[in-house]
Amino acid sequence: MNLRAFDKKVISQNGEDGIIEEVFNRIGCETKFFVEFGVEWGEECNCGRLVVNEDWGGLFIEANTEHFEKLKQRYSQYQKVRYANSFVTSTTSKPL
Repeated sequence: MNLRAFDKKVISQNGEDGIIEEVFNRIGCETKFFVEFGVEWGEECNCGRLVVNEDWGGLFIEANTEHFEKLKQRYSQYQKVRYANSFVTSTTSKPL
C-alpha cells in the first residue's frame, strides 16, 4: 500500500500532512491526541495541521530551549496543546 499518492504539505516538512490524513481516513480515530518530539518551533511538524485544522490535543516535546520558547508562542492559542522542554532517548524514564 503506497501512501505517497497522498503527499500534501500544509505544515509538515515532506508531505506527511496528507499521508497522516489518509491513514486516519482508513483506520478511523476515536481519540484525537498526539505526541511529537523534535518539532523545533513547530513551523514544519507532523502534528501541527492536526492542531490547527482538526482541533487535536497533544504534547509537543522539544529539547532546544530557544526552539521550545518559539514553539510555545506559536501554538499558545490552542488550549489542548501541552509542551515539554526535554530530550527524549530510548532510555528516558523521568516524568515530563
